[in-house]
Amino acid sequence: MGRTRNRSELLTYDDFKTHLSVFLWKDNDATLIASLDNLITMGTASLEQLLKIEDRVKLAAFPITANEMPLPADFRSIRSVTSTETSTVGEFYYTTPAKLITTRSLVGATNVVNAYSLLGPSILFAGPFSVGTPFNTILAYYGTLPDYRGTNTSFLAEKYLDLYTYAVLKQTAPFLREDERVTLWQNMFKEALETALFEDKHERQLGTTAPHTAQPSRTTRGQRVYR
Repeated sequence: MGRTRNRSELLTYDDFKTHLSVFLWKDNDATLIASLDNLITMGTASLEQLLKIEDRVKLAAFPITANEMPLPADFRSIRSVTSTETSTVGEFYYTTPAKLITTRSLVGATNVVNAYSLLGPSILFAGPFSVGTPFNTILAYYGTLPDYRGTNTSFLAEKYLDLYTYAVLKQTAPFLREDERVTLWQNMFKEALETALFEDKHERQLGTTAPHTAQPSRTTRGQRVYR
């Protein structure tokens, strides 16, 4: 009789591989089981693009000291840039790099334009900003998904096990081809992804609900993070 996992126990990387191997039971699946590390990497990469949920959102103090700043090492995509300066409160707006450069040429020596753009590993600002007078903001962004193999832990395996499972299994399509399981796994992945996104949206909507006597301010979680 198999050992029952305690709810408080974390699913390690090797545990996840064992879990996946249960679905690969046919005689010719041995090669896929031997390639699970690569399949997990591919499945994680697909979720990097598709799974934009609150569990991935990070908030970081981001003092601007130059018109071009490096993005955080774990940055995947942006949610918002919000000024915390008393003189200029509010969100920055996105514009293209070309338009931002044009805006820079029109900015005066003391006027701050709440505009930003993204270029490679950097975030660009219209400015003018300098090291001597940091302009304080909060950066909200989607972080990269955890390195499951490196850290031996992943919130995906703990909270979205079905989604993570089918995200990996559907990567077998080029190898299994006519196998009927591929279509099943692709459909199960789609269903699990829709459920995860719906659940996240539902939780975020609940988070914006406030009593009639108190309305959330622009810098509260409900107003700034959920757009």
